[in-house]
Amino acid sequence: MMQKHKKILVFILCSISVHALLLTGCDAWPASSKKTTAISSAEEPSSEEGDTAQSAETESADKKAGRAAGTKLAYKEVSRAPGTDSVDEKIRTAADVETRADVEAAAREDAVNLEILEQMTALNEKGEFSEAIKATEGMNKNGDSAPKIIALRNEIIRGNKDYFETQLDAAFKNGDLYMIKVLSNFFDLNREQKREYNFVQKLQGEYVPYDDQSSGVSVIISGYEIQVNGTVDRFTYKIVNPLPELEYFDSRLALEHGGEVEEVCAGLISINQENGTYKKYLSTASREYQENNSKRVGGGRKQSTAYS
Repeated sequence: MMQKHKKILVFILCSISVHALLLTGCDAWPASSKKTTAISSAEEPSSEEGDTAQSAETESADKKAGRAAGTKLAYKEVSRAPGTDSVDEKIRTAADVETRADVEAAAREDAVNLEILEQMTALNEKGEFSEAIKATEGMNKNGDSAPKIIALRNEIIRGNKDYFETQLDAAFKNGDLYMIKVLSNFFDLNREQKREYNFVQKLQGEYVPYDDQSSGVSVIISGYEIQVNGTVDRFTYKIVNPLPELEYFDSRLALEHGGEVEEVCAGLISINQENGTYKKYLSTASREYQENNSKRVGGGRKQSTAYS
């Protein structure tokens, strides 16, 4: 009996020892192995969480695609909005009309040049060289055919140099300012011719009464003609010596029907009558210059001028 109790006691002690050994072994397990296991578990989400994330990403992509599609649809709707095409068409039509108008205007302006070019060609073939050159006076310098006219004019003059050299003197004699101007580009003028040409050319233009500058144009000098209050008269160039005791010469325009035109100073002329009366006239260019200068310098205050 005693022996039986010993066996039972030994069995109980052995069981307690084995249990204690098992507990000690669990606590002694390496920490790194535990951490690795924990991390691995954290890095591998459950299938349910993965499905949820994938579903969220898919939903976000669908929303973006929907917004993009909506934008494209809205753009198409705006592009196809009622009246949009008609507005674009009107703009294109207006541009086409403006272009056509410009082309037609240019064609009308150049029509004169084309007639002159045809006339010059015919006169040149007939040997009427001077008339061919005079025909270019009405040329539109801005026309497309202007370079052709100038080229033909120069060709005619150079091809008949001896003839046109004699026509220079004739142009001064006949008072043909345009022919003088053209031929002076090809032939040298003598001293007297230069003086006459420069003086006549300088007085070209329109004039208003000096004592009533707000009135309309009263005098027009064009070529070797002068128009005073609607009456046209021709003039010739002459040199006078107002101071016989001095070697001083002055230029005048002698009117065919009496009287003469004197230049008082730049832009101001005086038409002197044979009875001793005279009237001064100011060029429109000088009047415009005075007005602009008064506004710029005096703020509108009247300025003294060299004409006073």
